[in-house]
Amino acid sequence: MILPALCANCRDPISGKNILCRRCSESVIIRRSPVHLSDHGILFSATDYADPSVRGLLKELKYNGFLAATVPLVEMAVKHLTISGFISRLPRNKDIFLVPVPVHMIKKWKRGFDQAEEMAKLIGKELSVPVIRALKRRKWTVPQSDIKDNDFRELNIKGCFGLTKRSKAISKGSIIIIFDDIVTSGATMKEAGRIIRSLRPSKIFLVSVASR
Repeated sequence: MILPALCANCRDPISGKNILCRRCSESVIIRRSPVHLSDHGILFSATDYADPSVRGLLKELKYNGFLAATVPLVEMAVKHLTISGFISRLPRNKDIFLVPVPVHMIKKWKRGFDQAEEMAKLIGKELSVPVIRALKRRKWTVPQSDIKDNDFRELNIKGCFGLTKRSKAISKGSIIIIFDDIVTSGATMKEAGRIIRSLRPSKIFLVSVASR
């Protein structure tokens, strides 16, 4: 209550409800077009995880429980989805659902929340799209960021996901947007998409805040 709030990146004092100072906020480069994930498809990823401001926000969120960091991160995602044309191209004659990639239940219990789910809720409000927790983690896996070899990443995540009872709310032929906070090799998105395809959607989109 006495000391000033500090920027999540540079630690300079900030005022108001901002999480980043103006300099760090304006330094974040928002992509204008999607990126290609080799053979995993096209990913609408707002920015680069190498950006220190983005990395700082995500670390504050995931490891320090700083939920307020979801606001600027979601703003980045929505800005990218707008300028890339993603939002304007979404057909409104089909049901659209937003599905977050879940963390394991033990990790969610330790953190007190699932960061992808929390951000998906905010993005869903911006897009006027319902968020369905259609996926669940069926087993504990080594964090993908700790694995350098892409083949091992795919082996690590294989068979990790299953469908929840909530997935029954997703209609056949609908559009499904799979969302995750960070994408590295794309192996997690690929495995999530493999499970989601069993719901027989007409189209699957991949979205994240950041990618490497």
